[in-house]
Amino acid sequence: TVAQLEDLGVRRISTGGSIARACYATLHSAAEKLASEGTFGYMNDVISDPAMSAFFKTPTKANLGLG
Repeated sequence: TVAQLEDLGVRRISTGGSIARACYATLHSAAEKLASEGTFGYMNDVISDPAMSAFFKTPTKANLGLG
């Protein structure tokens, strides 16, 4: 975990493209469901516009729901 790495003295963690790939996987899954089933179930997990705006304005643990 990040906390474990911090305890070991790690100050910077590189995720490479893994966060982008996680986003692409969600996009891929939503597109597949829409194309194959005609359903919009992916909308159950979307982030609200105000939450997205707050995140991009100042990405902090608080507006990520982490603190």
